[in-house]
Amino acid sequence: MAKKPPKPSDLPSSPRFKKRKPPKTIDLLEAIYPTGESATLSALVREAMTDDDAINPKSPLHLITDRSFAIITSAWAERALERAIISYFPKLDACTFKKLTSSEGPLSSFFVKIHLGFAFGLLDKQNRDNLDIIRSIRNVFAHAPKAVSFRTPLIAKECRKLILLTVTSDNASCAHKFGQACMEAVNHLVAHLQSKVGGIERP
Repeated sequence: MAKKPPKPSDLPSSPRFKKRKPPKTIDLLEAIYPTGESATLSALVREAMTDDDAINPKSPLHLITDRSFAIITSAWAERALERAIISYFPKLDACTFKKLTSSEGPLSSFFVKIHLGFAFGLLDKQNRDNLDIIRSIRNVFAHAPKAVSFRTPLIAKECRKLILLTVTSDNASCAHKFGQACMEAVNHLVAHLQSKVGGIERP
C-alpha cells in the first residue's frame, strides 16, 4: 500500500475528533411546565392549557368534535397526574424527567401513571377507577378508524360507570359526564400538589 504523502508544513493541524459543544442546560421547571413556543413535540404535549383553552361556556371546546373533546380533556387529567407523581421523587433533574417520560420511560403510559398514583396515595379508589375508564374511552377515540362519538353505545355505557362528586342532571350528556370526571380528577390532584410540602411548583 502506498504511503500517504507528508502533510505540508504550512497547513495548521486539525484534531481527529472535534471538540463537542457542551450539552445545553435544561431547567427542570421548564421541562415540566413548558412556556412560550415549544421547541420540541414532547414539550408541546406538556404545555399548560391557557384561559382560552379552559373548559367553560365561552370556550371553543364545546364546539369541537367528541373525539377532540375526549382527547383534550383526558390529556389535561393525565398531565395533572404526572405532575403530582413526580412531586414524590426525591431526586429529579431535567435529564431524568425526560427519560422517565420518554416513549420508553416508566411514565410514558397513562395506565402506569394511574396505578402508580393510586399506590402513592394520590388517588382514591373512585378517582383511580374514573381515570381508568377515561383512559379506556380516550384510547378508543384516539385509535378507532371508524366514526365514534359519546353516543356510541359502548362508549356511552362506559361513561355511565363514572362516579361524580358533583350532582348532575339525569339528562346530562355522556360528554358532559366525561369532562366533569376529568375536571374533578384535576382539581383533586391540584389540591394535593398545593398541600404537599416540597412539591414542585412553578413560581
